[in-house]
Amino acid sequence: MSRLGPAAAPTRISGTKAPKGCLAAAQSVFAQHGGFAAIDRDFDQHLESVLQDLNDAIWGRPAA
Repeated sequence: MSRLGPAAAPTRISGTKAPKGCLAAAQSVFAQHGGFAAIDRDFDQHLESVLQDLNDAIWGRPAA
């Protein structure tokens, strides 16, 4: 998916940070439920083109 824009830098909200292990737990749950392969099936194997279209809509040509 090379057409996607640069990744956003991680940010903190009001100086707080996620509890230790929170990100790892979320990633584990995501993987347990099939990860991106499961989402791709939901989009009939067209997740990449859906994300490219979304990226183009957000970051594509500027409004006139």
